[in-house]
Amino acid sequence: MNRAHLRFLPPLLLAALVALLLAGLAAAGGPGVGPAAAPPIPETNITFDSDVLSVAVQGDYAYVGTENEETGLIILDISTPLRPVTLGHARAFGIESIEFLDEHTLVVSNYTGIGVLDVSNPYYPVWISPMTDYDAPPFTIMAMKYFDGYLYVVGDRGFSIFDLHDSSSPQVVYAVEDPYDWYLYDIDVDIHPNDGHTYAYLAGDTYTGAQYSLAFIDVTNPATPTIVYSTGISAAMSSLAVRENRLYLGSSSYDFAVRDITTPAHPVLMGVISLPDVANAMALGVDKVYTAGYDTLLTVDIQDPSRPQLVLEHGDVHPKFSIAFSAEKNCIFLPEGAYGLRILCEAQAQPRPPSLVWLPLFSQRAN
Repeated sequence: MNRAHLRFLPPLLLAALVALLLAGLAAAGGPGVGPAAAPPIPETNITFDSDVLSVAVQGDYAYVGTENEETGLIILDISTPLRPVTLGHARAFGIESIEFLDEHTLVVSNYTGIGVLDVSNPYYPVWISPMTDYDAPPFTIMAMKYFDGYLYVVGDRGFSIFDLHDSSSPQVVYAVEDPYDWYLYDIDVDIHPNDGHTYAYLAGDTYTGAQYSLAFIDVTNPATPTIVYSTGISAAMSSLAVRENRLYLGSSSYDFAVRDITTPAHPVLMGVISLPDVANAMALGVDKVYTAGYDTLLTVDIQDPSRPQLVLEHGDVHPKFSIAFSAEKNCIFLPEGAYGLRILCEAQAQPRPPSLVWLPLFSQRAN
């Protein structure tokens, strides 16, 4: 081989290239193309003297619902999300769901009742309306959503709407007990961007006798809801979330679907993907959806709604039926029962440098 070309490289440059090449080979295990490795997602776990059932996040605070009455609702300072600090707590039994009325007020539920908390002082939260069982369906609460002065509650055999304009005295304005054991798992409520009406989107089993259901209800007047769409689907609908004209839907058949709800009475399937686990709970990110299954945390990219893509599968987790995402922190908050609260923060993941690639610096010539 003719090495005359080497004479044209300055010695310092040559030394630098050799050092760079050796470092790359060491990192990659030898010559060859080595793509950038996906960065690990930093995470932490915090446990309490009780199982963690639910979580909600706003600003620099996380509100954690627990099983035992003594621990009740726990407030965490998450200014530094991976180093949470416990502040105060309110006694309550089995807090399964948490919703924000405003920056300083929460509504919480256990299996059968709801209560309202003033959390303006995170060290000493105060009950505005104590946890109360209401003689209205659902008789076991599975999920709830607060929207514009009203609380929408779903669960075992029913659907109720509470007026919370006076948060010290919640009032039932509508309740229905379905004769076909209408069992609902999840709900979302939003104003439709096209017609300006307010809709409740319900997911669960059995609606008006049609097994396995998805239903849209016009609740513009909460006292007289009107069903605009309902359907029987071949699997139970386990979770859902709505943003503008898009409905994101998880099912017991392990499918994740995106539907166009520009016309609520006639939703259109846009895209679907099979997941490795059921989406028992769902949280919307900026351009991703995070789902909690039986033993897996999944991240689905929804930038192209016609082609949702599974981009991350995080195993060895123990999710409950709750998950929260903070866009401000870019962190996921996952209740794990006896395993506590897991916090995973994508924003703090540092990308690993790509492995260096062997490139021919000099041409070879026959002697």
